[in-house]
Amino acid sequence: MIITDNHCHVNPIKGIGPREIAKRFRKENGKVLIVVSLLTWSLDLQPGSLTSFEKLYEYTVNAVQEINNEGVKAYAVIGIHPAEIEYLLNNGWNFEKTRQFFENVLKIIEKYIKNGKAIGLGEIGRPHWEIPHNRIQFHNELIKIGLEFTKDLDIPVHLHLERRGIETVSSIIEIVKKVNIKPYKVVLHHAQPEVIEY
Repeated sequence: MIITDNHCHVNPIKGIGPREIAKRFRKENGKVLIVVSLLTWSLDLQPGSLTSFEKLYEYTVNAVQEINNEGVKAYAVIGIHPAEIEYLLNNGWNFEKTRQFFENVLKIIEKYIKNGKAIGLGEIGRPHWEIPHNRIQFHNELIKIGLEFTKDLDIPVHLHLERRGIETVSSIIEIVKKVNIKPYKVVLHHAQPEVIEY
């Protein structure tokens, strides 16, 4: 049996570093870790800074390398968490400036994908807390952009979403169909057991 954790965060600055994560996971017979990038402020980096995102991704891929060195297979998934988007909007950025920033971050991510340092996009998505309707629509636009990005590169995407069961899943299925991406390339964070069959 292969035990895989498809959503692991590693924080060498404020939390548990990669070697300790690997040690604990290996002790529980874990074999494969998908290491998902953190929020910028989790590593004392600056939201809204492309340089900070490059550093964030370097932390992530370096953690993956250290975990691999400790005998656990690990892969990096890097993205821009919806909380980062909310931070920008709450600090005076308009939708257009934020969209442009999101697309610029995707250009950075593309380099990591193409050089084999990361295998997927994530997390992107919607907040799991209440936000105004127009912001939900904006996050959906970013999800669509992200899905088109992953379709072009033929990579998986890890979506951070609210916990509303079938309502959440059906809304994502609509976007997935519009983009015409392979459904098995879409991983849902916070997916609840009752939505599996759906």
